[in-house]
Amino acid sequence: MSINLTQHLPFRLAVVANYLKRATSDSFVADTGLTGRDWRVLSLLHLQGAMTPAQLSDMTGLDRPTISRALKSLTQQAFIDRAEHQADGRSQIISITEQGQRLADRLMPAMLNSDQLYKSVLSSGETQLLLELLAKLEQQARAQLIQADDEY
Repeated sequence: MSINLTQHLPFRLAVVANYLKRATSDSFVADTGLTGRDWRVLSLLHLQGAMTPAQLSDMTGLDRPTISRALKSLTQQAFIDRAEHQADGRSQIISITEQGQRLADRLMPAMLNSDQLYKSVLSSGETQLLLELLAKLEQQARAQLIQADDEY
């Protein structure tokens, strides 16, 4: 069996995602001590507010061990605080610190610029269509992960 990787959707999406990550978040956090992974978590907390590790995992698509590593790194750098979840003592509420807010405020313009740069090569219709298609693919991937979890 032969697979043409230039037509294999998961492969192509992974390649594009890697290039986008390297050209955007990895580049604008390079001088901060953060990784692209750390920035995805910190920016989400900055934009959405405090949440649990499970919510962070769900909203970023990162698995729980990766979220744990990001939280450890961000805690060590004093960019986030962790508090016991009042309703669920087994969980935590993660919030951004003032130091984390200052860093996020500094990096937000680069994040907005990267969004504008990539949208600039698409028409507004293409942008809307791409976002709709990505939502469908995300929904399928989530369903596949749930099914895989149910099988074990």
